[in-house]
Amino acid sequence: MDVELSGHGPGLRLQVILTKGQARNVCWLDLKNDSTRHEIDLMDMEIELWTPDHPNVYGIEYVLFDQETVIDRAYSYTTFREFETEGRSILLNGNAIYLKMLLDQGYWPDTGLTATYEGLIEDIERTKAMGFNGIRKHQKIEDERFYYLADFYGLYVWLEMPSNYAFSKKGIAAFEQEWLKIVAQYVHYPSIMAYVIFNESWGIPDVYDDPDQQLATVRLYDRTKAIDRTRFIISNDGWEHTKSDLVTIHNYIENGDDLKRIYQDIDRVLAGTFKGNTHTKPVFAKGYAYSGQPIIMSEYGGIAFQDDQGWGYGRKVTDQKSYEARLKGLTDAIFSLETFSGYCLTQTTDVEQETNGVMTPKREPKMPIVRFKGINRE
Repeated sequence: MDVELSGHGPGLRLQVILTKGQARNVCWLDLKNDSTRHEIDLMDMEIELWTPDHPNVYGIEYVLFDQETVIDRAYSYTTFREFETEGRSILLNGNAIYLKMLLDQGYWPDTGLTATYEGLIEDIERTKAMGFNGIRKHQKIEDERFYYLADFYGLYVWLEMPSNYAFSKKGIAAFEQEWLKIVAQYVHYPSIMAYVIFNESWGIPDVYDDPDQQLATVRLYDRTKAIDRTRFIISNDGWEHTKSDLVTIHNYIENGDDLKRIYQDIDRVLAGTFKGNTHTKPVFAKGYAYSGQPIIMSEYGGIAFQDDQGWGYGRKVTDQKSYEARLKGLTDAIFSLETFSGYCLTQTTDVEQETNGVMTPKREPKMPIVRFKGINRE
């Protein structure tokens, strides 16, 4: 385990106390130079790894000494987990995982984009009860309490930057500055497994064949990776990827058989040579190609009812039975294709004119929770 420090002077000592239940590990660091990274010896402690099923969290106490005098003290927590890839598989702590996520725009009927603590807990508990294991916070940097709760409840999270609406050199410079500050602020939340820099080419509308916009995504990928090598980085979620750790696809086709037919021919879809209509944009920007990353269906579904005043994707369904049949057909199609390492369903709740959530704005499920759980094969 490493601890990174800044702004310390020589001659001080730092005591780091790691605890979980009755287990306790104490380590001393001599701050003799300007080194910012120090290794903590955990040999006296048996480590339990973090997973969504077992979100093991450790308390940390930092005690700063000047000789024998305590001059500062701080408390925090941490977990132990590692995300990596192996071919098209996503691994957590060396074991392959399958993502079953909800797209979540973080709206509440009484407070808009402002979350209450109770509201955050309710959404996380409902998400897990439905058989999902993650949330992609969409176009919103959520209140930090959400990521804290995700750490303790056990939930994979994608952190996504709100998009610009136009591309300019001045705009992308401001975007980069703000984004890197966000990464530095949120890097400490273990539940965050991926960073989404752009979504559906918003703010980079010509990224498919514009070298400046392509280079902007690559630069942001590289700068983010320089800050944090422990998480996946998605340069442009949905389509027209450049440099990306995960390949993510958005497709709102409404029939599961059609979805399966398209992505059975995944190699041609990735190469842009598929014979037929994929009902979405090219997976890669011009000049970029697939290099073996895991593939996620990171937006699909978005089903609305006939009685809803707003809109969904595809034709509206007439009743709960047809809603369940369409959602099950689409999800089963994704499950049947070994090429995918997971999915992200649109979306947690209805949001204003978008009446395509799995719950109403007041968090009323559109079919029994146990039915969602069955579709997610939990």
